[in-house]
Amino acid sequence: MTRLAPGQAAWVWRLARTMPFYKHLGLRLTKLGYGQSEMQVMVTRGLTQDVGVAHGGVAASLIDSVVGLAVCTVLDGRELITTVEMKVNFIAPAKPGLLRAKGKIIHKGKRIAVGDAEVRDSKKRLVAKGLVTYMILGNHTQRLRSIS
Repeated sequence: MTRLAPGQAAWVWRLARTMPFYKHLGLRLTKLGYGQSEMQVMVTRGLTQDVGVAHGGVAASLIDSVVGLAVCTVLDGRELITTVEMKVNFIAPAKPGLLRAKGKIIHKGKRIAVGDAEVRDSKKRLVAKGLVTYMILGNHTQRLRSIS
């Protein structure tokens, strides 16, 4: 089993704490391991749509974010990522309250990484399931300094 290097873990935790979009939505990293992460968000009235359940963009953002951070755990110091495709199945409406997501990497190659995630509500009901593909961009020296 591959272990997450302390410098890499520190960089991913710092990234999750400082990402402006995560702050805006209230997304919070709660667990991190090599090729996996867990996040949560509190669905408040401000994140709901007209019938009072979470807007689909909340679950989609949570899926992209939890898998994106999982990908970050398997990158080397020079690689960056960008999302190139995402598929989300919305299984059940998410009422206001806590949503938790678990993401894991199912493939990492030289240029493409793929991961999946599940989003569950506070009663552990499956709310959404997603599959996300990222392009891996290499040779970016600014990352090298930030995780060493």
